[in-house]
Amino acid sequence: MHVLFLFLVLLPLSSKAQESWPGYKIIRQDEDFSYLRDPSKRSDYLDGIKFIPINKDKTSYLTLGGEIRERYEYFSNFLWGEPLNEGDGYVLSRVMLHGDLRLNEKFRFFTQFKSNLVFDKKLPPRSIDKDELDLHQLFVDGDFDRLHLRVGRQEISYGSSRLISVREGPNVRQSFDAVKLKYQDQNLNLDGLYSHPVETNPEEFDDKSGTDRTLFGLYATFTNIKADLYYLGYDRQEGEFASGTEHEMRHSVGSRWFNKGKSWDYDYEAVYQFGQFGNKSIKAWTVSTNTGYTFNHPWKPRLELKASVASGDDNPNDDTLGTFNALFPKGSFFNEAAILGPANFMDIHPGFSIEPSDTLTFKVDWDFLWRQSLEDGLYNVPLNPIVPGDAGDSRYIGSQLALSGEYEFGKHWLLFAQYMHFFVGSFLEEATPGKDIDYFTTWVTYKF
Repeated sequence: MHVLFLFLVLLPLSSKAQESWPGYKIIRQDEDFSYLRDPSKRSDYLDGIKFIPINKDKTSYLTLGGEIRERYEYFSNFLWGEPLNEGDGYVLSRVMLHGDLRLNEKFRFFTQFKSNLVFDKKLPPRSIDKDELDLHQLFVDGDFDRLHLRVGRQEISYGSSRLISVREGPNVRQSFDAVKLKYQDQNLNLDGLYSHPVETNPEEFDDKSGTDRTLFGLYATFTNIKADLYYLGYDRQEGEFASGTEHEMRHSVGSRWFNKGKSWDYDYEAVYQFGQFGNKSIKAWTVSTNTGYTFNHPWKPRLELKASVASGDDNPNDDTLGTFNALFPKGSFFNEAAILGPANFMDIHPGFSIEPSDTLTFKVDWDFLWRQSLEDGLYNVPLNPIVPGDAGDSRYIGSQLALSGEYEFGKHWLLFAQYMHFFVGSFLEEATPGKDIDYFTTWVTYKF
């Protein structure tokens, strides 16, 4: 794998830009290279594998592609000194290859394989770190006028990825065994979904459908008013919270309002959850806002302010569970360190970014966090309890200062780096060894 990566380094770093170049997407099946049907639009040295016609009129064709990401991560005092109170630096390697067969603009077969490796890590690899070799996606599409049916193993992402995401940040991405039916017209995209999340296992071809968890629902996007409305149901046989482990049947009803103008942009979302957790009733909620302003300057300086709150459980011994469940959120919810998940928290998160060129971006942001409920603890991104609520009486968790930079060179390459320092607050000083965390990551990605 590393030999392949070094070989790709020797390939040309850039190629002549074309107006029709669609760019590589985070979700690779969203890419459309049908414009390469016209040979005059081919300029990149890999265009030959992006459109391989298989019939005379070129209405059916095959696209091949993939990515290699080599990433270094370093933690000092992971989880504030427990279980590791020293430095841990390691390498995460991701290789993904896919094939996309389109037949007469009506039917489609898409498959994608993945290999995710971890090297030199002191702590045991997490499920998001390692999956030696496995089938990541395999689905069939059918287009019937305004209806689109997709059946099989697939990546799913909705809205701003606060609740359902492909989990791009971590080494291993998330997929689902799902049936998805989409209705689309000029002003409406409506998805009906029934799925089981794929369970990541570390060995070769041992991932399986997580039949103990079911995600289903309806997700509507109104493109004319830039709004989402949705219902999501989540059935989990063993949900774990500070108050115990029980069968969880949770319903989420939410709305999102978003827009991006020349100067101002915003993304606001609110969700209410109800259902059953064993013999307890679920009553949970979240509100999230992100407001930005971009100045009229060649470097596009942008100020943003995020403010969010997600409920916690007010009393672990009563008949109500108040902890919000973010379902399948993006792995790097607050930053790339992904220490905390979006449950039982309140935060104020200002940030500032500049773009000295179309390919270079720098950003600084500082996130201040508190517990929403003093009776509930802290959770990681998969919603596993990591600090119990009764370990301290304070509300203030701490703050995270992050500095990041991103550089795109050519069509295929991206270089990213981020440094984060976690300043412990009074609750973590009471509940843990209370050591500040230093985190650094950098990666280079090659996409084709």
